[in-house]
Amino acid sequence: MLIVIIYFTGGFMDIKTLLDLLPEELKNDKFFIFIKNMIIKAVYSGNVKVSVLEINRSLAAKVNTSSYVNIVDDYLMFFSYYLDDTIVTLMVDADEEDYYVKFEEDTNGKVTSMVLTKNATTSITEVLSYFVKNGYYEYFNIEAHHYDINYKELPIADYNGLKNAIFSDHFGIPENMAPFFREKFSLYSKYLSELKSEQTMRTRDSKLNLEDYFLFMPPFNLAALKTYMSDMFRENVGERIGEKLNENYLSCLYRVENIRDRLQELIGIDGEVVMSSNIYQNLIPILGGYEAEAYDMKGYIIKSLNGKYYFYEVSFKTLEITAAVHEITSSEAIDIFNKNERNKDVYGLREFFGVNRGLV
Repeated sequence: MLIVIIYFTGGFMDIKTLLDLLPEELKNDKFFIFIKNMIIKAVYSGNVKVSVLEINRSLAAKVNTSSYVNIVDDYLMFFSYYLDDTIVTLMVDADEEDYYVKFEEDTNGKVTSMVLTKNATTSITEVLSYFVKNGYYEYFNIEAHHYDINYKELPIADYNGLKNAIFSDHFGIPENMAPFFREKFSLYSKYLSELKSEQTMRTRDSKLNLEDYFLFMPPFNLAALKTYMSDMFRENVGERIGEKLNENYLSCLYRVENIRDRLQELIGIDGEVVMSSNIYQNLIPILGGYEAEAYDMKGYIIKSLNGKYYFYEVSFKTLEITAAVHEITSSEAIDIFNKNERNKDVYGLREFFGVNRGLV
C-alpha cells in the first residue's frame, strides 16, 4: 500500500487522513471527490516543496496533532503546497446550512479557481479561469453550474446576474457596473487589476487587531533603503523569476525603485527606521509582481535620528503616499514597543527603542 505523505513545517501527515477529517456529507460529494483525487494525484506526481496546514480545533481533536498543525477557529481547513511551478491551495469552511470549498491551482500566473457550495439538496460550482502577469489580469472567465442531490444540472434563473455578482465580488466594484466592465474587460483590465490589489490590501488589513499594527520589522538605515527594498524583493521573488533581465524582472525592479523614492520623499534619507509588519506584508506581493502596483493601506513608521524619535502615520494610496508625523519621547517610543508582545522577539527592536538602555 502506497501512503501519500505531505511535508509540513515540523512534521508529516498522510493526505488521505487529512481529508478524511471532513464531514461525511462533504466527503461524499461528487465534486469534492474530484478535487480530492486531483490533490492526491498531484502529490503522487512529485515532491512537495513548501506547504502550510491549518485545521479547525474540532477536527484537530480527532487526530494526534503536533507542532506542524496550526489550530484555527475561523474555518475548517486550509492547506497549500508548491509542486514544481504550481501553487495549490484548498480552503474548506461551513456555516449552519452550507459547506464551502475553494480549490485553486496557480501555474506561473495561470489560475483555475473552483468554489463548491454544498448543502443537503444542491451542489453549486463556480469556476474562475484567468491569467495574471505581474499582478495585471490579461483575461478573466467565469463558469457556474447548479446541480440537485442526484447531480442533475439545474437551470440558473439569471446566469448573467450570477456572473455579474461573482465579477463584482472578485474585483471590488459595484454590481451594477459589472456588465460594463465584463464586456470591455480588455480595455479596463489595468484599472480592474489595481482595484483588485487595493481590495486585497483592505481585506488583508481588516483581519488585523489593533496590536497587530504595532508589530514592527527589524530596523534598517534609511541610507540603505534601496538595499533593504531590493533584499525584500530578492528574498521573495528572486527564486520565482531568477536574475534574468527580462520584462517581468525589470518591471518588478522598477516597483522597488518607485516605492523607495516615494518613501524617501516622506521620511528623508537620514536616520534609522522601523516599519509596521503590515506595510511589509502588503508590499511583498506588489514588489514581487503577484499583485498590481496599487495601494490602499495604513501603517506606522518610526524614525530614530540624533537621539530623537519621529512617529509617522503613513497612508498608502495608489495615487499618493502621505504621512502625518510628530516627534515622540523615548518613553512614548517604549510604550509603542510594548503594544505588541512579539516585538520582544524581533531582531534589533530592543536596541532601536532603547529597551536595553534601562528605560523600562
